[in-house]
Amino acid sequence: MDVFTDKKLIKLVRYSPLFIVSVFISVLVTILVHNNQKNTHDLVTELRSDYILSRKLAIKQKVDAIVDKIEYEQKQTVQILKQNIHSRVLEAHQIATNIYINNKNQTKHIISKNIYDALSSIRFNEKRGYFFIFTMDGVSVLHPLIPRMEGKSQIELKDIHGTPILKEHIELIKKSKNNQAFYRWWFKKPGHDNKEFEKIGFGKYFEPYNWFIGTGEYVSDVENSIKNNLLNWLSNYSFEDDSFIMVLNNNANILSYFKQNLIGKKWRYADLSQYQQIPENQGEFFEIQKMKSDKSEIYYIHNFSQWGWFLVNSFPLSKIDSYLIDKETNLIAEGKGTLYKILIACTIFALVLSLISLWIGNYINRRFYDFQHKIQDSFARLKQSQHQLEYLAHHDSLTGLANRVKLSYEIERAIALCDSTKTMLSVMFVDIDNFKKINDQYGHKVGDEFIKLISRKIKAITGKNDIVARFGGDEFIVCFSLVKNEHEIKSKSDKLLSLFNESIILNGVQMKVSSSIGIATYPKDGSNEQELISKSDIVLYRTKEKCKGTALFYNDDINQQVQYQFLLEDELTSALQNNEINVVYQPQIDSATGQLKAVEALCRWNNNKLGLIPAEQFIPIAETKGLISSIGDYVFAQSCLDIHRFYLNYNQSIGLSINVSPIQLLEPNFPLKLKNLAEQFGISKKILQLKSLKMSLLRI
Repeated sequence: MDVFTDKKLIKLVRYSPLFIVSVFISVLVTILVHNNQKNTHDLVTELRSDYILSRKLAIKQKVDAIVDKIEYEQKQTVQILKQNIHSRVLEAHQIATNIYINNKNQTKHIISKNIYDALSSIRFNEKRGYFFIFTMDGVSVLHPLIPRMEGKSQIELKDIHGTPILKEHIELIKKSKNNQAFYRWWFKKPGHDNKEFEKIGFGKYFEPYNWFIGTGEYVSDVENSIKNNLLNWLSNYSFEDDSFIMVLNNNANILSYFKQNLIGKKWRYADLSQYQQIPENQGEFFEIQKMKSDKSEIYYIHNFSQWGWFLVNSFPLSKIDSYLIDKETNLIAEGKGTLYKILIACTIFALVLSLISLWIGNYINRRFYDFQHKIQDSFARLKQSQHQLEYLAHHDSLTGLANRVKLSYEIERAIALCDSTKTMLSVMFVDIDNFKKINDQYGHKVGDEFIKLISRKIKAITGKNDIVARFGGDEFIVCFSLVKNEHEIKSKSDKLLSLFNESIILNGVQMKVSSSIGIATYPKDGSNEQELISKSDIVLYRTKEKCKGTALFYNDDINQQVQYQFLLEDELTSALQNNEINVVYQPQIDSATGQLKAVEALCRWNNNKLGLIPAEQFIPIAETKGLISSIGDYVFAQSCLDIHRFYLNYNQSIGLSINVSPIQLLEPNFPLKLKNLAEQFGISKKILQLKSLKMSLLRI
């Protein structure tokens, strides 16, 4: 019994520690596994919340940083404008000063002309900007956009608020210590009819001739330019996580996105109306379920109300779930392999450290050679870009023909060649008639292909000493050098016209167009490229007005006719404001009774400069320039008022016949407007008769 008990005790002593350790380890492992699973689950849950919160915070910070930049650029609009025009005027002033210093032995007339020629052709700010020169008494010396002002006093020129623009600007320059001053005024903007926009100008006094040289820029143009630059920048901007910013307008149209094909289209979640309720200059988060999917995305949308923009950034929740699954798997694997990692940590550490050291050395060596190749490639691309820029600076990007810069140089060169050979130079201003119809009907891509085809045809009929340039959208200038007489010039113009008489097939579409040509010759019509181009443009204007599809030579009669037409257009613009438009009445007598039955209202224009202008001359101009509506409204209102007064004075109701333009009839609110005017003066609709102008119908 004792022996048996001792054996058991020995076994117990031998195996019990192993058993206890086994049990302890088993219990410990069980507890660790349970705690590890619980901690892993809690950690994953916490990680999900923290991850979403951190991503939201990161997105908000990134979008807020973008908003800060946009706000900064917005606030810098006026400052950028002022800095730009200030530097431009200083450049122009320096050019004028250098010309004056280098030509002191010349007369004032020659020096003034050199300054005029140097500054008149300079354009900047996407060709909107130009320089003007006035004397300190208000006489225009240089105005490239309105050359008819030159040589005339504009001291009483006023803006829409009645402010004397030039007079106040001159006074500011005189009062300034450094003879220069900024000035703000309102002025008409090209392409916007009679609407006026705020403009900021800067002028600097030019002491030698008592001038001031200046320029101006519309505030809205600078702001729009800043907007476009920001949208282009945002289209190519990406965050560190390769996400992109999207910009929407109030109609949920995409203004900027890295996927260029989506710009201008509706956002796919445009039906989400909640984002429209975001307070101004604030942002909110939205969880949106993907279309045709059970997965969701977190969107952060910031309302930048100053420009009506919504800035959008997002991240998919599927990435979070994938991240958390991987994280949970890694945590479990880490829990199971903790003991094993402790045993082999040192060995692995040494091995990894060696491998890392070797890898770092190889990586640094590889990166060095990569950077070396990249630098060489960058220099090669830079050289190539330099050649491309030099080419683009002198050639049209679509056709490869000479642009205006090169055209100016080539015409002067051709003039010198003709002088040396005692021959003539013909400058032909070619315009494709009704080219807009091709763009409207077949699209701009077909229009561009058409322009390129015409360019090749024109180039094919010119010689090595001739010049072909694209002057504008559908305008070309063709210069024939070394011509002997006008008969030869006429023959060459006929060849040009014949190019357009042939049917042209593009993309399976047959098109037939014509062209109009204005011709000026050297030395008969001008002594430099500016005069020749200007006069060929003048005669082209006359050609398109009177006989499209032909070529005309410049002469003084055409010039006088075109200048008279321009004067009519200018004077008609202010005819109503100057009370030059009046209404006369042609009576209609009842043959049976001899009584006044009705009157026909006739519009008359009596201008202080031009005298009485026939209606058949100014009515077409009013229709072309968009003035017919205001003139027609005035005639109708004045006629109604006079008929009403006639009724009050003679207690007799008579009929009223009024001529209207078909353009007025096309206005959507025209009937309602006439009804309101008639009711305002108590005129019955039964006595009114409207007659359409025959001349307008023929044009339509």
